[in-house]
Amino acid sequence: MLAVTLLGGCFGVSTAYTSARAAQGLGNDLRLDTFGRIMNLSVQQTDHFTTGSLINRITNDIAMVIEFVEQMLRGFVRPPMFIIGGAVMLFLLDVKFGLILLSTIPVLAVIIFLVLRRAIPHYSMVQQRLDKVNSIVQENLNGARVVKAYVREEYECGRFEEANSKLKQENYRVLKLMAVISPVLSILLNIAVILVIYVGGLQIRIEQAGMTTGALMAAITYMTQSLNSVMMAANLFQSISRADASAARISEVLKTEPVIKGGSRKPEDNSSGGRENCVKTAILFNNVSFRYPGTKGRPVLHNINLELRKGEMLAVIGATGSGKSSLAALIPRFYDADEGEVLIDGVPVKDYPLEELRGKIGYVMQKAELFSDTIEENIRWGKKDADTEQIRHAARIAQADFILDFQNQYDTYIAEKGASLSGGQKQRISIARALVRTPQILILDDATSALDLVTENAFRSALKASLSDTTVLLIAQRIASIMDADRIAVLENDGTIRYCGKHQELLKVSETYRNIYDSQMRAGVMTEKEGR
Repeated sequence: MLAVTLLGGCFGVSTAYTSARAAQGLGNDLRLDTFGRIMNLSVQQTDHFTTGSLINRITNDIAMVIEFVEQMLRGFVRPPMFIIGGAVMLFLLDVKFGLILLSTIPVLAVIIFLVLRRAIPHYSMVQQRLDKVNSIVQENLNGARVVKAYVREEYECGRFEEANSKLKQENYRVLKLMAVISPVLSILLNIAVILVIYVGGLQIRIEQAGMTTGALMAAITYMTQSLNSVMMAANLFQSISRADASAARISEVLKTEPVIKGGSRKPEDNSSGGRENCVKTAILFNNVSFRYPGTKGRPVLHNINLELRKGEMLAVIGATGSGKSSLAALIPRFYDADEGEVLIDGVPVKDYPLEELRGKIGYVMQKAELFSDTIEENIRWGKKDADTEQIRHAARIAQADFILDFQNQYDTYIAEKGASLSGGQKQRISIARALVRTPQILILDDATSALDLVTENAFRSALKASLSDTTVLLIAQRIASIMDADRIAVLENDGTIRYCGKHQELLKVSETYRNIYDSQMRAGVMTEKEGR
């Protein structure tokens, strides 16, 4: 018996190790696959899931699946063996003992089924409540300065308390349901044991029955082991219900096919598609209309026809909400046009593999996104094999001379989301990150809004001198930022472009451009008078 016990202990340790290793390996693969799929989803799809939900799915939901797999691997063999083995031994001792066990197990199974059927929907709701809690936490951590600036700490604490309370209540509902299983199983176990003692006692009183006290004790042991195994199986089913809800959420992400997929055009295929001016044209918007997925009403962009020539700096200006950023987002295919097509070098952007298409483009947004790393590594993001000289050259064009004032210069570590830098400094590092790849097309989406006019003019001059062959799409709110552009496209409030020309031409023909110019120049004059 001692030898068997030691052998069983060794197998138990081995089972725990192998099941833990297998479960953690599965979790590792799930996280990699889920994160990889998230990275391949389009912008509209990640917005649909929400950031908080995606974080919860890749952490908490996968943790639930790992826990279930580990429990299942350890408990998949043992409970059935004890239940079947116990039933066989009970029948060998006495048919009545076996019948008691067989009559008890269906009752337990029905109770477990009824409880789990009600509990499974609640597990899905628990995860949704947790998504909301995660979203609120993320919003407040990212927007901590805004919360403090407007003294909204108490309000945000109230929002979190409400979401957290709903999570607690949903968890409470599930726990109340699951709490029924254990005591009911215990009651049935004890009833079954009492029946075994009662039947065995009657058999012992009848001497001809051949029942002994030892056989009765063996029957009680087998019955206890069998029903305890049923309870272990019930705990497994409880884990299944939790893991099922989490697995469905993970599967939802893994089964989501990216809306925007790359084309099959070969990099060596330089055909123009029969368009005569493709040699001179870098970007062409051909009757493009676009509205954001899931929205109704008029399109954000309507019937856009616009040509950007190679090496040209074309500026886009318009009122807030007129669709300037939406126009830029169609070039790297963050979204696809609903009507018409966008072409680069005479080839529709949909025909390019995404990696090749976006490899041609340097994109700088108004909101500079930096990563927790050194300044040099943040700039190298634009070109992973960029050497030190290329990084410094890009920084010089971007007017990021402030880097040299830091104690560690390019090795200076940037805090999370660039919190240790000013808005203008973050924008200049973002510009350098785009320039280091020497892009064929440079999109500056209001990327100099935090720069003063002197620094901005110096940047544009350095850009023209160093990257004269680069086509630049410059989106800006300030007339002073775009007056020197080769051409200026005016985006109207209805999402159309009626006029495109030089500054002086637009002052004569475009009422929208004149209104923007007059409002900004008048504001500039008033500011100058107030200063005096």
